[in-house]
Amino acid sequence: MTHTIIFEDENYRNLLPLTYTRPIFELTCGGKKQGERIIRAFGEENTVAVVREHLREDLRNRLKIEVNNIGRQASYLLINGALLATEEELKRLSSAIDMGEAVFSDGIFLALKAKREVAEKIAERVIMGGKHIEGLMRKYGRIRVEDSFKTLRFPWDLIDNNPRMLEKDLEAEMGRFQYKEESNTGSYPVLLGERVQIEENCFLDTREGTIAIEEGVEVQFPSRISGPTWIGRNSQLYSVMVRSGTTIGEVCKVGGEVEHSIIEGYSNKAHDSFLGHSYVGEWVNIGAFSVTSNLKNTYGTIKMNINGETLNSERIKLGVFLADYSKVSISTAIYAGRKIGVSSHVHGIVTRDVPSFTHWALSIGEQPTEIYLDSALEIAQRMLERRSQKMEDERKELIKKVFEATEGDRMRVGIKKGRFRV
Repeated sequence: MTHTIIFEDENYRNLLPLTYTRPIFELTCGGKKQGERIIRAFGEENTVAVVREHLREDLRNRLKIEVNNIGRQASYLLINGALLATEEELKRLSSAIDMGEAVFSDGIFLALKAKREVAEKIAERVIMGGKHIEGLMRKYGRIRVEDSFKTLRFPWDLIDNNPRMLEKDLEAEMGRFQYKEESNTGSYPVLLGERVQIEENCFLDTREGTIAIEEGVEVQFPSRISGPTWIGRNSQLYSVMVRSGTTIGEVCKVGGEVEHSIIEGYSNKAHDSFLGHSYVGEWVNIGAFSVTSNLKNTYGTIKMNINGETLNSERIKLGVFLADYSKVSISTAIYAGRKIGVSSHVHGIVTRDVPSFTHWALSIGEQPTEIYLDSALEIAQRMLERRSQKMEDERKELIKKVFEATEGDRMRVGIKKGRFRV
């Protein structure tokens, strides 16, 4: 039997700081993460993941599959975790690939069927950081070009592809929802899980796509939700306007206005504020009256710093990217295209990217300082306790490794050690 290897290539660097704490296939796009789609397509028992070594133990604990140990199977199907494809599309791709054939799209390696010796060489390269994988593919595989697939290469790919993947996931998962409800306007359905509470006079708009609301969700008046949208289990929506193309993860608290954005699980944006064309990681808190810009006054395209280079996104609308455990203070304004690192806290007006583990309050007269590792872990644990959870040892160790790995990021922009006094 051919086993499946999910791997990440070196493009994970383009999605830092989001990918400091997770492989690229654990970023949500649509109603699911790509890793979930691959595992469901081929089965837990037949799937292993190959990732950067510092992610290994935490990922194994989260996904309950083997990580960085491909075993002794005779042959493997290798799938790039940056590939965006539904379960059915993945199965069709697998069936269409011959042994020794490598599939590329837009210059990105997507998949390969290979004997164990080749799979081992590729796995070793991924664990060391993923450089030059495409060269290996071209060396060991017959090349086939397939232009119908999309991949995650840059942060804005998450935002661009979210509506499209939402539509595909909603169509594929329609049967798992026990109930349907009529929308206030539009012909697409409203899909409901068990124990969903929608207060009277909330407005559900399905003119542009389906709305899926998982079990245990509470939607308070006077919320308005426009599809396509996916709302994860046990989340609470407080007088919110959710515009189309939005994904909200499980156990979130969301209020204010959210447009065309992705919010991972266990994050809070409970108060009046605006989030547009943005990505929010897990365990993030956005304070009241904070806003993210997704449009320049000039209506020009938005540039981002990607892996040390300034790149033009060629997007007029693009918001912010908040890594796991980051915190946004009350009444904070973050400029379009900015990235906030893991466990960082931002205050005031934020016009630059903020490295991980940093207190950032330049606009209110405070020099940026490093958040000590012990403080970051303590703050994260307090937030978990508010959801009746405890941080597991694998996650603590991951955060420690990310803290060490990002020290150079802080040094390059002059972040000092010291006490934050605001």
